[in-house]
Amino acid sequence: MSDFEHRKKKKISEIIDHTKNARKNRALLSYKYDTLKLRMNVLQVLSIIISSMITFLEAIKTHYDFNETSFNVATISMSTIIAFIMAIYRFFRIEENKENIKQSIECHVFIINKLLKITHSMSNFTLKKTGENEDNMSEWHQLELSYDGEIFDNYIAIKEKFDTIFSFQDNIYYKRKYKRDFLELEFTNKEIQIVDHFKEVKHNDFILRLQGWLYYLMCCMKRERVD
Repeated sequence: MSDFEHRKKKKISEIIDHTKNARKNRALLSYKYDTLKLRMNVLQVLSIIISSMITFLEAIKTHYDFNETSFNVATISMSTIIAFIMAIYRFFRIEENKENIKQSIECHVFIINKLLKITHSMSNFTLKKTGENEDNMSEWHQLELSYDGEIFDNYIAIKEKFDTIFSFQDNIYYKRKYKRDFLELEFTNKEIQIVDHFKEVKHNDFILRLQGWLYYLMCCMKRERVD
């Protein structure tokens, strides 16, 4: 292997590592985004439910003889709960954190595509000798400058933002979740490859059906499945 090929392979390997790291960080951000979105939805739904209950009580107040003191205590208590929920919502800055994570996810999508593009360009680059002392090495230098300059600077800036969003405990918690889902993804991809391998085989050979009276008795359930 020539010095150029070794240098090319090393540079591509470095970019691929950065791409994998960016993909992983994007997945971790997605997990945290979904968690914050769930918390936000729970708090908002609780506020809507309690507000609807207050409106309902106010509407039926004129038709039923409620104890005035008990009624006021109930409505004031529910209004206080709503205020408490909104105070929690603002204190933990759920909406602001969710938007920051959303922006970080978009930045990771951008840099992943940039890294994939430069990887493709470098992988398909071939050093050509056009003369005794002339070649297309300048094109390779341009690719290196493009990566070492703008692309790598963007990658570092995006990674810095990720590090400010994620605490050490968040990293541990969401990486465990990522590990489980990543393993499931790899197994699923393997299963898809197996299906592609057997795509010319008659599909009926892989269908399991309930036999006899069970086939007709279980009419409301799935009676066939893929082996």
